[in-house]
Amino acid sequence: MREAITHDDLLKMVEIVRWDAFPDFLREHREYASRMGFAMPMGTAAERERARDLMTRVQKLELPGVPRGL
Repeated sequence: MREAITHDDLLKMVEIVRWDAFPDFLREHREYASRMGFAMPMGTAAERERARDLMTRVQKLELPGVPRGL
């Protein structure tokens, strides 16, 4: 696929957001997908804590017409 889709082409099709802004991004743009996933670095205790905090914030989102936590 790397030969078929360049990095520049990919950037035209995706949304990019910083981890700490991810819950706000979901609140504003959730209609784009029925399911989302993400992976974060979790090699250190600080990274694991940051990932836990982010997941907690995402799960608390209240979005009209969307089950909580999705």
